[in-house]
Amino acid sequence: MRSLDRFISLLSLFLIFPLATQAQLTASGDLAEWIDQLVDDMPGSSGDDYDLPSDSELIQWGNMMDQLFAGNLMTAAEMAEALDYDLTLYLDSPSDRLYQVLTANGNNYWGTYIRYPQYCRPLVMQAPHPRRDLNTGRQAFHVFRESNSAFFMMAGTHRCNSEQNSSCSGSTTVCSGGASQAYPISDLAHHADNVFQQTTAYIFDRISDSYFFSLHGFTQGSNDPFLIMSNGTRITPEPDYISLLADALAAEDPVLTTEAAHLNLNWSRLIGFTNVQGRLINGSDDACELSADESEGRFLHIEQERTRLRNNLAGWNKMANAVQAIFPCITVDVDEATEVAPLRLFPNPSLGQLALESAKDLGGNSPLVLNALGQNVAQQIVVERVGEKSASLNLAQLPNGLYYLVWWASAGRFMLQR
Repeated sequence: MRSLDRFISLLSLFLIFPLATQAQLTASGDLAEWIDQLVDDMPGSSGDDYDLPSDSELIQWGNMMDQLFAGNLMTAAEMAEALDYDLTLYLDSPSDRLYQVLTANGNNYWGTYIRYPQYCRPLVMQAPHPRRDLNTGRQAFHVFRESNSAFFMMAGTHRCNSEQNSSCSGSTTVCSGGASQAYPISDLAHHADNVFQQTTAYIFDRISDSYFFSLHGFTQGSNDPFLIMSNGTRITPEPDYISLLADALAAEDPVLTTEAAHLNLNWSRLIGFTNVQGRLINGSDDACELSADESEGRFLHIEQERTRLRNNLAGWNKMANAVQAIFPCITVDVDEATEVAPLRLFPNPSLGQLALESAKDLGGNSPLVLNALGQNVAQQIVVERVGEKSASLNLAQLPNGLYYLVWWASAGRFMLQR
C-alpha cells in the first residue's frame, strides 16, 4: 500500500492544473497498455482510412495547442472535441505522473499526442510508423516515460494506409511490394500537411532547446550495421548527439554497430533526408520538397535492427538508458504552473461531512475530487456553497479512503474514516 508521503507527491501533480470543470476526461492505469491497444487497433496497410486535415482544422489544432500549453485545459478539451479528439488527464500508475493525452474519438486518424509538463529532458519521442516498424510505437513511449521527456507523438494508421500519394519529394518501395513509388499521405514522416508535422513545428518553436527522436525499424542486410542514424544532413553539428548516442548505445550493448550519414559520407541507405520533420527542424525552406543543408543536431533519425533493440523491453531499455546518459535531467519551470493556495478541510478525518475554506475565491467552479486511483468521484458528493471562499461537502456516497480535492487554484487532501 502506498505511503502518505507518496500520496502527497502524487497530489503535487494535480496542483499544476487549475481545473475549472470536468469537461476533459480523467483516467488512470498503465499508460503503456493504452499505447499497446492503440497500436493494435489502428487501421492497417490498406483501407484508405486516413484523411488529410483541412487548412481550417490545422488552424484549430494549433489554437487548441495554445490553450493546452497555457494550462486552459477545459478550453483545450472543448476545442479537441470539435476535432473528434479527446483530451484525457491520465494518471500513470507505474510513474505516478499525470499526462495530458490527445487521442482520436472518431475517424480522424491523425495520431496520438502526449504531453508531460513537468519534464526534465526537453525531448520529443516520435513514432511515425508504429505498425510497419514493429514495436517502435511502444518503444518510443517507453523511452519517453523512462527519460521523463516532454512530448510523445505516434501516427494513427499504418504508413501505407492511404491510396492518395504525397506531393513531397522522395519515393519508397515499402507499400508497393518492390516498385518505387511516391509516399502515401498516411506516411506522416513524408507528408507535410498533417497534424503530426504541425505539432512538430509547434513544439520546436515552443520549447527552444527541444530535440526530436524519430524512431524507425529496418530489416538488416548482410552489409548493414545494427543502427543507421542521421541528423538529416551531412553536417556535423556541435554538440553531435548522434555520435554521443552511438557511444552510449555501445556502452549498453557492445555488439551494436552504427553508421551515421554525417560521419560516413559514402553511406546513403536509410538516412532520412526526405523526412519532413527533419527537414523542418533543420531549417529547410520547403520541408515537403527540399532537404536541409545545415543542422543544429536537434533531429535524430534512428533506424534500428529488430532483435537487439526493438524486440522487447530489454532492447527498449538500451535506448532509454542511452538517451538518459547523454541528456541530463534538469527540472524546468512549467508554463501554466500557478500559485496554489492550500484548502482548509475539517474535520479531517471526516465521518461523512466536510467543511471547506480557501484563501482564494472559489468562483463559480466545481471541485475535482480524486480517489487514490486517480479516478474523479466528484459526482458522488453533494456540494453546498456557503460563501465565496467556503463550502460544505456531503461525502455520504463515498467509501472510506484518502482523497485529493482540487478547486480552481486551491487544493488539499482529506481522509474519510467512519
